[in-house]
Amino acid sequence: MDDIIITRQDHDGIAQLKKHHFGYFQMKDLGKFHYFLDIKIAQSKDGVVIYQWKHMLDIVEEAGMS
Repeated sequence: MDDIIITRQDHDGIAQLKKHHFGYFQMKDLGKFHYFLDIKIAQSKDGVVIYQWKHMLDIVEEAGMS
């Protein structure tokens, strides 16, 4: 497995799940993510916002339409 994303409002539950997985797998915690599959992820206390601007701009540039 390359990457895993754990999302939940229960921070204690996330910590418990990570501790469990660290016992079985060689893993490292990369913290909050900002990009996933060329999609920008913005996180705040109110929730998560996903931006696809970079992906869309890459497609437009690749098509020679920039």
